[in-house]
Amino acid sequence: VYSLSRTILETAVNDICVRIGHMPKHVLQEDDFREWPFSRRLGLLLSGPSYTRAYDHYKLLCRLVHGGTTVTSGVALIALAETLGYVSQLYAVHRHAMRGRA
Repeated sequence: VYSLSRTILETAVNDICVRIGHMPKHVLQEDDFREWPFSRRLGLLLSGPSYTRAYDHYKLLCRLVHGGTTVTSGVALIALAETLGYVSQLYAVHRHAMRGRA
């Protein structure tokens, strides 16, 4: 669930960044994120407390995926719901900039 949540969040951020022209599509095609770490990509889309909450959530997902921390089983569903909330927020905030772009 945590790996899926992280993938969903990363995919949404990548999709929006490319669709609104903040990141070149070749970065995704070449799978070369050295100059485009997640913090930078997310920072192109959110700022202030919204950025901090979403990035803290991402960091927690990373720690869980890589075994750096553990949580109780009931937290998995909460993490997925929070991830979907961040994704919904990202698409809602940038819906006008994405209009008409594939």
